[in-house]
Order: sequence, then C-alpha cells, then structure tokens
Amino acid sequence: YLPIIESGFMERAVSPAQAVGIWQFIEETGRRYNLHRNGWSDKRLDPFHSARAAARLLKHLHQTFDNWELALAAYNAGAGTINWAMRVNRKAGLPTHFWALDLPEETENYVPTFLATVMIAKNPEAFG
Repeated sequence: YLPIIESGFMERAVSPAQAVGIWQFIEETGRRYNLHRNGWSDKRLDPFHSARAAARLLKHLHQTFDNWELALAAYNAGAGTINWAMRVNRKAGLPTHFWALDLPEETENYVPTFLATVMIAKNPEAFG
C-alpha cells in the first residue's frame, strides 16, 4: 500500500526532495540499496528493482525499531530523524512510541495516511 501514498503508482513521480519512482527513493538511499543511476538509467524508476529495495529497507527499519509505525515513519523521514525524536522523548521521560514523538508534519501525517489507505483498500465497500 505504500506506493499509493508515496507516488500514486506513478513510475516517474518526483518529489520536492528529488525522491523518484513508485517507492520514492532519494539518490543516497537508492545507492545504499543498489538502485544505481547513470546517464542511461535510474534503477530507482524500475518498479521491480525498487520494490525489492523497498522491501529490504522496510525489513531493516522494522528490525531497527521493532515497530511498524516507527518503521513507516523512518521510511518517510529517515531513521536519524526518528532516533533523534525518540532520544528527545527518552531524555524528557516521555513515551517513545510514534504517537508521542514530535516529528515533521509530513511524517506525523504519513503513518495515519498509510493506516487509512490500508483500511480503505481492504474494505472499499464500507467507504463508498
């Protein structure tokens, strides 16, 4: 369901941050997951290769955070942003789950948007 909110399944989608493709990989993350770019091709635009890379990235993020909401937030904002927000909350004695973190607005909306997308996709008749 992530490609629905990442790109609307548009293979040539480009974000303001220069993330591209169905799975919206920025160049740095793409390189880390073998989605190389040269003058002739950009593997981030390849649906097959980018889907495999996204699966590996999501697996890594879930192993890192042991929580799907935090893994999804990290897919959007980067693991460093999530770790920083968790560290701030930990130092303040606050909870470190997704809903308690102070995150960029886009990321705060990302997980609820994903959850809503899944609910609607699994129950289309309930949502007209």
